[in-house]
This record gives sequence, structure tokens and C-alpha cells, in this order.
Amino acid sequence: MRNNKVTSLLIGAAFAAGLSLEAQAYTFEIPDSLVPNIDLPDISSITIPGEQLARDKLLMGEVVNELYQNHKKIYDGVVVNVFNGRAVVAGRIAKQADHEVIRRVLSSVEGLSERHVDVEIGEPRDARTMAADRSIATTIETLFFGDSDVRVLNYSIIAYGGVVYIIGDSLTKREYDRAIEVASRVNGVRQVVDHIRVGQAGQ
Repeated sequence: MRNNKVTSLLIGAAFAAGLSLEAQAYTFEIPDSLVPNIDLPDISSITIPGEQLARDKLLMGEVVNELYQNHKKIYDGVVVNVFNGRAVVAGRIAKQADHEVIRRVLSSVEGLSERHVDVEIGEPRDARTMAADRSIATTIETLFFGDSDVRVLNYSIIAYGGVVYIIGDSLTKREYDRAIEVASRVNGVRQVVDHIRVGQAGQ
């Protein structure tokens, strides 16, 4: 209440003095020396249109929803990624029969051009490993962004238990080799599994 009274007194005093309370806009310039020089990817090198990216999210949502609603135990042990219409389900399953279940789920989703089931029998990862996997994927994306030989926006990366899964399109064999090399050298990576098409970017 005390603050409200003080505010009222200040406003009253301002009107009594004939002062305007209209808000004013202030502008200022940031010196060029303080603006970081960031080299953004060449837009012409992006092979995945925005419409396809939106479609990928919907397709991934269908796969995830089916696993979550009807195969919760499988869902708890895997990760799903869809990029340019190509799907990857990776992780760990309780029994071999679960592999076929995942394959059927992917087959039931229309619009997928490729379906990859990269799973092994074992216990699901714990929270600590999950956090480490996210860090690995983010690190690789960051390194791709800073590498002039790799077109970062043409790839999608996930990790599970230290195994990295990359979907994407390399314009050349050199770019492919560089992408695999960069991903393999990240701390914590045990293996790189790629579903990368070479020389088919934009097709």
C-alpha cells in the first residue's frame, strides 16, 4: 500500500507541474565492433524445403503417437527421427519380436520413403545417458554449422547410448566423409550409423 501512495503522489505532482507523462521511445546504435560476424549457411545449398520439414514433423508425430498409445514399453526404449521423408527408429528393445512391431508401425505410416529400424536388445538408457546423447547431437550440429565443407541444414542427427544416427544428403563424397569424420571425433561417440545419400541433394 505504501508504494501505491508514493506512486499516486508522484503522478499528482507531475500533473501539478504541467509535466507530460507520455511514453517516449529511445533509439541507440550498436557499434559494428560489438556485432559478431556469423557466416550463415548458403540458402541455395539447402535441399530440404520448409514444406517438407513440416511434413516430416507430422510423419514423426504419427510414428511416436502409435508407439506411445499402443506399444508403450517399446516407446520408452527408442527415439524416432524423420527427415526428408526418411524415418529412423533407434534404441533398445526387450525382445526380438519388438523389432517386427516397429517395422509394422513404420509401414503403416504413409508418406515415408525410407524406413530404418536400428535397435538392439537391452535395457533402455537412463536419464544421465539421455542427457549425454542430447549433448552429443547438439555438439555435432554445432560443429557442422561451423564447417564450410558440411551443409548443416541438409542433415538431421539423433543419438542413443553414444551411437549417433545421421540422416541427410551430401552433395559429394568429400562432404560425406567430412560429416562422418566430424561426428566420429566428438567425445562420447561410440559409433556413427549413417543414412546419408551422396550426390542426390535436391532430388
